[in-house]
Amino acid sequence: MYDIIAIGSATRDNFLRADFKLIDWPATQSGKAIALPFGEKISVKEYVGTIGGNAVNASVTFARQGLKAACCAKIGDDLAGDELIARLKKEKVDAKLIKRAGEKPTAYSTLLLWRLRHV
Repeated sequence: MYDIIAIGSATRDNFLRADFKLIDWPATQSGKAIALPFGEKISVKEYVGTIGGNAVNASVTFARQGLKAACCAKIGDDLAGDELIARLKKEKVDAKLIKRAGEKPTAYSTLLLWRLRHV
């Protein structure tokens, strides 16, 4: 019996910190955008990889509060999926309701963090 079952997404989150250039871009709500050079590698000053997604984040939060939590989501049958399940177990979240899908990889998200350089 669980106190909470979180149902939803499970992802591999990647945070990249770099000196991205901030430019004016009227098509966005803020009027600004990050400029990335086309066809070039980008030097990254810092990388942090972790697990994420709404079901994962919620189940880990509840488990850290002492509740018996489970996560129900679909992930790939890949290394990212293995890491996700291992981290859930470390956080004391039951991962028995996670479905492994061989036809698609585990979802990824990349978040760009920057130190502003004004143009």
